[in-house]
Formats: sequence, C-alpha cells, structure tokens
Amino acid sequence: MIVRCTHIISPVTGKVENDHPGIRIGTEYPVLEVLTKPDQVLLRIPDRLDTTEYRDTPSLWDAAMFTVVSDRMPRCWVAELEEGRLTLAPRAWQRPASGRTTSTTCLLLSRSTTG
Repeated sequence: MIVRCTHIISPVTGKVENDHPGIRIGTEYPVLEVLTKPDQVLLRIPDRLDTTEYRDTPSLWDAAMFTVVSDRMPRCWVAELEEGRLTLAPRAWQRPASGRTTSTTCLLLSRSTTG
C-alpha cells in the first residue's frame, strides 16, 4: 500500500501544520502497518530520510493526512482484532505484548483485486 501526504496533522496538538521534520506534503510513502481504533485510523510509515534530526522511526500518522496511491496490500500482512483495535501488518509484528492473555483472531489477507 502506498499513500501520498496531502496535509500534516501534528501528532502532538492535532492541529494542521505546514511542515514537520518527519513527513513532507506531496511525498509518497509505503505503509508498513495500519492500526484502527474506534475513533481513529493510523498509518505507520517511514520518516523522511533527508534530515539529520533523530526521530523514533517509523512513526504513526493520522490516516486523514493521506490519499491512497496504491491499495495493493503486501501478501505478508495479516489482520488482528484485539481489544477493539484492528491491525494490518506483517505477522511478526502481531505478537501479543508480554503478560497479555486475550485471544486474537488472524486472517490472511490477499492482494487487492482492484489494482
């Protein structure tokens, strides 16, 4: 899945900004993970590499900041539903946190048939 940034929403304030060191308007990014919660959808994408400022990368960004360029999902992604959150990511990223005892449901995802 590939998305293009159309505007920037500050992950701290939630307000629209003109610039951020981790992302650039008009740039396309591969989506590494999709995380949905009842009130929000977040995309994990790699931060810009053309800066020397240290950041914890890849970052989670509000999906409202992007338009989808390619809806083709990686074959290695799986879906996990847990505690009201749906996550689409590689199976290796879907391991439960230590001590968590809730069950999870995983479905294998195939490529999008629309592209």
